[in-house]
Amino acid sequence: MIKDNSHTPTRMTPTVNFPPGHPTLLRHPVPDGIPFPVETVLELPAVAYEVEQRDDWWIVRVVVTGEAVYQGPGPVDVFVSEAPF
Repeated sequence: MIKDNSHTPTRMTPTVNFPPGHPTLLRHPVPDGIPFPVETVLELPAVAYEVEQRDDWWIVRVVVTGEAVYQGPGPVDVFVSEAPF
């Protein structure tokens, strides 16, 4: 019997954050210059986003589609919330 080893495992993106129930948050500055950051809930797991910096301009994109979910001043951070909600 010949064993078929031609299948290469693919890397799968998690569909939920760990721990489950903890949402992905985007922390970004307030556009009008108030010195306190804003945290916005994002729909996908944290690993589904990439952060790009171009000088003072920051862009957060969905990795798979390239869709920009944030464009503006930075710094920005995408992370899993410490608390479920």
